[in-house]
Amino acid sequence: MSKSYPIQVRLPSELFVELKEVASSTNQTLPAVIRERLALASFFHQTVLSLRADLALSGALPSARGLAGHQPLHPAVLEGMLAEILMTLRYLASPQKIREAQASVEYGGLPVWKPR
Repeated sequence: MSKSYPIQVRLPSELFVELKEVASSTNQTLPAVIRERLALASFFHQTVLSLRADLALSGALPSARGLAGHQPLHPAVLEGMLAEILMTLRYLASPQKIREAQASVEYGGLPVWKPR
């Protein structure tokens, strides 16, 4: 492992309990679980940025329409990207955050997506 930089972070009690339970059930230390989660969040962040760039270049995003030389992505590819993003976010979000997001979607008059 390369040089490490110790930091202090205040966690909401709900998150602290969740991380402690994960650490206990996986026989890891709490700092190891936190490092793993941070690395995973960083990976997903970079993946989402990459997907956004692909969507922009495909013309699927309004800001990219009309760009010369872009090749539109096949609708099935765009659908796969959307499903992957949703599944990734579901994996990262707590059940409470998922319920809040679903309530916002319903409030907007849209159907709520549920994994099969």
